Amino acid sequence: MSATTIENDLVHYEVLGRGRPVILVHGWLSSWRYWIPTMQQLSMKYRTYALDLWGYGDSGKDPARCSLDAHVRLLDAFLEKLGIGKVALVGHSLGGAVVIRYALQHPDKVARLMTISAPLFAPTGQGSSTGTAAAAPEASPAPPSPSAPSAPSAPSSPTPSPAPPATLPEQKTPPSPGPAPSPAPPDATPAQPTAAETPPPAAGQASETLLRRPKPQTTPTVLHRPPGLDALLGSEAVPPDLSIKPDEPSIPSPGPGSEAVPDPSTVNNPLRDVLLQAGPQELLERHLGKEVADYDRLVAEAAKTVSEAFVVSAASFNTVNLAQDVHSLKTPTLLIHGEQDDFLPPPDQKLIDYLSSDRDDFRCVIWPAAKHFPMLDEPTTFHRLVMDFLETRDLDDLEFKERWVRKVR
Repeated sequence: MSATTIENDLVHYEVLGRGRPVILVHGWLSSWRYWIPTMQQLSMKYRTYALDLWGYGDSGKDPARCSLDAHVRLLDAFLEKLGIGKVALVGHSLGGAVVIRYALQHPDKVARLMTISAPLFAPTGQGSSTGTAAAAPEASPAPPSPSAPSAPSAPSSPTPSPAPPATLPEQKTPPSPGPAPSPAPPDATPAQPTAAETPPPAAGQASETLLRRPKPQTTPTVLHRPPGLDALLGSEAVPPDLSIKPDEPSIPSPGPGSEAVPDPSTVNNPLRDVLLQAGPQELLERHLGKEVADYDRLVAEAAKTVSEAFVVSAASFNTVNLAQDVHSLKTPTLLIHGEQDDFLPPPDQKLIDYLSSDRDDFRCVIWPAAKHFPMLDEPTTFHRLVMDFLETRDLDDLEFKERWVRKVR
């Protein structure tokens, strides 16, 4: 067991092999441990590192450090502390989001980037037909009192002008999901610009919806409410209905590096529904087959996760547009998604087209037989793919076997 100290707290990691550095970042379910088979395979040519993020495994358990931005800072400090230069990053699930944000903020430090089952969200006008948010606000199913004051900006004004790509947008009030100052007839809303009429989003102005959610529920019940839920997300953080609706308004993304979290009741953040349905150990048992190697130890690792980790993590995605981040990357990027993944479903073709537009060295693989853990479900094929990705100079030359890949972009 190896460990280092960052921000006066313990960070656990393991290292194996010699050669160019490769960092493996785990996801929401479990810890560094499920990377062991991958480390063993890659260690023949590479020096592999796998660390526990804040709140997971044997790293520090301060809930305040469990946000996405805090994990990105941890990765940066970890590389700095160990004196690791330009590196290849491989991230799964939450780890995929971490390495995407890190590569966006530090493009000179990342040689190439691979994500598995990353939680991608669709910008306005680029998502699936069932997951695109409308530009004009409509009345919420559970609106606040009619006497409540309206937002400072005029609700009937057109969509705000995009902020310049090089700067973070100013903190503007998002489109109000509540009622207008005076009751408007139902046919008044269509006069507003729709998402279909809005041009492709500029940096910092795209809204978000999760694509292809499995088995949507109209009134999902939150089964797991860790301590501090109301304080971190607000008293109305988990309303009775968290199902994703095409007409539900969402907020502009403030871009990388910002931790300002708006009123949770105004944000369409489906990760709250995904992550807060159960605890980490129960979720792992649902989405990991018992036949995989080291199953009992992986479940035990999931039990180490601090109870508030999912709460803080879900809240931190209120202001994140990961799909726009991927679209903005200049680093060679490979995305892998399991078509059978019912925890974080894969993007549809429209989103893949958006992610790959105006980008070189980008590939996306939808794996027909894979679920949420392709590195454990089909390790031999996964390890061959990772090794080919690391060895191939130009991703356009990367070859995939048609028998196990359905869609490549």
